[in-house]
Amino acid sequence: MTCLDLSTEAKYASAWKQFLAFCSSRSLLPVPAAKTTGLAYITYHAQRGTVHRESLTGYLSALNCAHCDLMFPPLFSTDAKGRYADPDVRKTLAGMGKAQGRRMRNDEDNDRLYLPAALPLRLLKECSVELASLASLPGLRDDVRVQNARNDLAVAFAYADFGRSQSQAGFNVGDVAFEASGDLVWQFRKSKSSTKNKRNLAFRMPAGSVELLLQAFSDWLTVRAALAVPFSQLWRLPWETETLVSANFNDMLQCALSRRGLSAPKGFIYTGHSTRAGALSEGNALSIPISTLRYLGGFAVGSSVPEQKYIDPSCPPSPAGQHFFGWLRPPLPS
Repeated sequence: MTCLDLSTEAKYASAWKQFLAFCSSRSLLPVPAAKTTGLAYITYHAQRGTVHRESLTGYLSALNCAHCDLMFPPLFSTDAKGRYADPDVRKTLAGMGKAQGRRMRNDEDNDRLYLPAALPLRLLKECSVELASLASLPGLRDDVRVQNARNDLAVAFAYADFGRSQSQAGFNVGDVAFEASGDLVWQFRKSKSSTKNKRNLAFRMPAGSVELLLQAFSDWLTVRAALAVPFSQLWRLPWETETLVSANFNDMLQCALSRRGLSAPKGFIYTGHSTRAGALSEGNALSIPISTLRYLGGFAVGSSVPEQKYIDPSCPPSPAGQHFFGWLRPPLPS
């Protein structure tokens, strides 16, 4: 199972071994597994009662990872928003969650931590050097270097964009441009709960706001053009055969961290949720108004979701947070 940190790889391997035993005892084909096999596996866990619905996602991701490694479609495919695409899978999981009730802690759970700004800043600093080198040599074709730099920049940009899914899998090259002033502007053609009354979906990162990120992004567009990428997705590479989905961005995060030997402390984990939580927590620590965080994070006016699900008030202000979000701080009183 590629591009996983050692802890996740061990957990996925354990889940896969369990699934093989489950199939063997019922004379079911594990690869490629049928939809009915997947639903039966969920029901099996629901009846055992040893894994909570909220923790089962890791088991299903392990099965997806194994199928993809063996060049088969994922058993539990997700849409661009990270939701399970099959309504029967969603219904079965919802029933499992209702039957089990509220999640209780156990010794095997990994709690998600917010991603501190120092980590994506490290990725940004290193990939900016790499992208500048790649952009200056347009004839160079080094798939590993390009993919690693892409992963790093995608994580850093997602962090600067408050972890919104729209700037990940749903981001198209035609949706972003540099103005003559040096400002980076982009739009989201698709948005959660979009209606004809949806507020502005165009955003701007002014020249000089996050200078290193803006330069690295410009270099990425140069590298991407040199590669003659035939796809509209901004982050997709020419040799990637499948459309990017939200799960791919969690893989990019894990690859970027594991390549440097970085990980959350034992018993904790960094995920895509950690990116969103980290950006909002770092922004909050810098006293950026909550209305600004809601707007740039894509939340509804007056929404309490940032405070309830993402912002950790114990996050202290940091130089790395200042690097990403300092331009959004209100001016100090004179």
